[in-house]
Amino acid sequence: MRERKAPSMARPDPPRVPIPLTWLESNFNTRPRTEQLLRPELDDGLITQHDFNAAVDFFPGAQRYYSVR
Repeated sequence: MRERKAPSMARPDPPRVPIPLTWLESNFNTRPRTEQLLRPELDDGLITQHDFNAAVDFFPGAQRYYSVR
């Protein structure tokens, strides 16, 4: 008799949407610009305050070019 495996409770990975680096560099190039672009998302409740703060800290800085390996 074969042993039945329990169904996986893990969520599938969300689809990846490639975002051109040139678009990111031209739109999220300063902290004030990043805040301006993301403020409506925060105000509408689509992102949390934590995510907003993380994004405005991350996007305008050079650390976004660090290797992730």
